[in-house]
Amino acid sequence: MSKREEFRTRLNTIKTTLQTITAEQRKEILRLGVQQHGLTPNEAADIFNASGIIVGGHVNYFEVLELSISDVQNLNDTIIVSRVKAAHKKLYNASLIAGGRPRADGKTEEQWRTVLNQARDTLKDPQKRLEHIAILQTDIGTTSGTGSGSNYPPEWKLLSFQCREEAGWKCEECSIDLGLSHNRKFLHAHHVEGLEHNQPEDLKALCVGCHAEQPNHAQLLKKLPVYLEFMDKYGDIWRQLTGR
Repeated sequence: MSKREEFRTRLNTIKTTLQTITAEQRKEILRLGVQQHGLTPNEAADIFNASGIIVGGHVNYFEVLELSISDVQNLNDTIIVSRVKAAHKKLYNASLIAGGRPRADGKTEEQWRTVLNQARDTLKDPQKRLEHIAILQTDIGTTSGTGSGSNYPPEWKLLSFQCREEAGWKCEECSIDLGLSHNRKFLHAHHVEGLEHNQPEDLKALCVGCHAEQPNHAQLLKKLPVYLEFMDKYGDIWRQLTGR
């Protein structure tokens, strides 16, 4: 195997392990390409850029495929996979037709098709899909559990924080206290009337347990790691408070 192929193999291993890397991690990977694989800096950079590894914030794979979390909410896995495949095929074929035209996001069409494939593979797999949703919800500062980043207004982090802070970091239904910093992830800002209503009076601070009991929320929220962690730590207390 050539040095270039060894480096590509290494990058493929990284890509299957990490969705994104930091700029510092990219520098370290390029350094390894030069020092351990005998590549020039430009060769290492070219191979890295073609790998499809994302540097920086998490990519919303729902947005990549022009979908949203609400599009798959309450659907069984067979239907979800069908929708993901159809969206991927449409966008992948459009990229092939585009040829070598430059993209507005700076990616080549080849790099974009790599991202499309990553989105398809992530959203097809039930466990990877749930993990990706959890990451997206962490990125937007809270979890309503029913939408992707594109469903939220730009000021959502502030609105969510204000909603939960005004509630004293307590669930407005069961009153469980989640004020300690490591527990605040368990308190969500719930849209009482739907995602399009974002005024303070439209939001309600709910623990993830009570949030999952809201209409059309259970199928998604009860599979998320944050819900499972909450129930593992505070399930007995929550059931006492709610009588469930």
